[in-house]
Amino acid sequence: MDLKEKINFKKYFTISLLVTGSISLFFREDQNILIAIWVMYAGTVANHLLLVKGILLLTDSEKHKVSTAKKNMLVKVLTSLASKFGVMVLAIFISVQFVQSAIIIPITNYLIQIAVLGLCLKKAHE
Repeated sequence: MDLKEKINFKKYFTISLLVTGSISLFFREDQNILIAIWVMYAGTVANHLLLVKGILLLTDSEKHKVSTAKKNMLVKVLTSLASKFGVMVLAIFISVQFVQSAIIIPITNYLIQIAVLGLCLKKAHE
């Protein structure tokens, strides 16, 4: 299964940009918070795409190749987790450089984006 078949990208980017844009409008006076919000948004989108792609890789390999070695599966899982972790740590690190103690604002946006991704996943019967 392809990533395009799993996520409704039109809906995902419409809702996520509206949410992030709304938060940005609220904090439009502080340029540093705006930069942090959009850096976290970029990291969040990359994180979500890696998450869905990793899950698709794992589930597709299980459906098509029953004899997949456990070592290969472990490498796939660890690589997926490491890349997701690296993307989010980098986004948080860059955001902290701009806003220091107000990092809760971009992190809250990240949590909202998780719900947006859940809304935009296509069901198996669609």
